[in-house]
Amino acid sequence: MTGSAMNGPAQVRERSALVPVLVAVIAVLAVALGVLLLRGGGDTARTAAAPGVPATNREQGQPQGQPQELTEQQLAALRKVERNQQGDPLARGDLDAPVVIVVYSDYACPYCARHALGTETVLADRYLDDGVLRMEWHDFPAKGEGSVLAARAARAAGEQRRFWEYNNALFARLAADSHPEVSTDLLAEVAQEAGVDAAKLQQDMQSQHIKDSVQADYVQAQSIGVTATPTFLINGQPVVGAQPVEAFTAMIDKLHTNPGDVRSSAS
Repeated sequence: MTGSAMNGPAQVRERSALVPVLVAVIAVLAVALGVLLLRGGGDTARTAAAPGVPATNREQGQPQGQPQELTEQQLAALRKVERNQQGDPLARGDLDAPVVIVVYSDYACPYCARHALGTETVLADRYLDDGVLRMEWHDFPAKGEGSVLAARAARAAGEQRRFWEYNNALFARLAADSHPEVSTDLLAEVAQEAGVDAAKLQQDMQSQHIKDSVQADYVQAQSIGVTATPTFLINGQPVVGAQPVEAFTAMIDKLHTNPGDVRSSAS
């Protein structure tokens, strides 16, 4: 596709400083994620590229197991994708929490909805108030224009400090309706459900800042080898798919008690 606001060079330059740091881990991470995908079960779907990004095949399923062990250097490089920004509307939990989960997600992905409405809620209730866990949302709108519109809408809700309310309401709406086509009318209806000013949301969705932010996340995800949603980095350790809550709690509990033991916590 051409002519989209997501394909300008300025957006790519935003993360240009990150790419040299990550280049050493791309091959290993891509292999690790690829191994996970090949092991996976569940439904798969051939996904369309986000506007302005060359089309590739991306499978979205529910793979099982963990990626191969990464070196400390590779894990440290992957942790550089964490924003760690005070007041980040797309994050929740203490800034100095010992465990950080970065999720690359797509509102059009049913497995992402399953995680957001189920596992993520359990993790938030169990760990956020105790200062153990911080969660960061990163967009990976891989299923076309509807995914991109949804990502922009959620970020626009974040401008009103209502990102997580809108995030949950949007996932619930799309899951309940068997993931209908995303439209501006639907996004406005979800805004009302989430206590978001719909008129301001639609205006902010068109801002270059919002468009650039979604594009930057997409480019970042591709740069580290993300090919499926949801994909998680738990203190840098990749985990792919809507894994059961026990898989996450086991890693979080071990990392909380042994912060330096990232690799063994994923085994």
